[in-house]
Amino acid sequence: MPTLLVRGGLSDLLSEDDAQAFLRLCPHAEYVSVKGAAHMVAGDRNDIFATSVIDFLGRVVPVHGEPVQPPHATQPAQPGDGGMLDVP
Repeated sequence: MPTLLVRGGLSDLLSEDDAQAFLRLCPHAEYVSVKGAAHMVAGDRNDIFATSVIDFLGRVVPVHGEPVQPPHATQPAQPGDGGMLDVP
């Protein structure tokens, strides 16, 4: 089952260690950690949240039986990237 975990980097409910534990249990999951957002990522950084979900759905929802896009490469957070750590 396609799975996307979006975590606010400042979340006090889901730690980075807990997110990594989840990813070990669900190794096919994709992970986006949004620096500067708390637990409610969609409220704190809706731009990053929406882009992450739309990109994910574009890859995993079949259109005529084929993914729209291949999986994306890992893109570690860099200065000026909007605070997004993108780990498929």
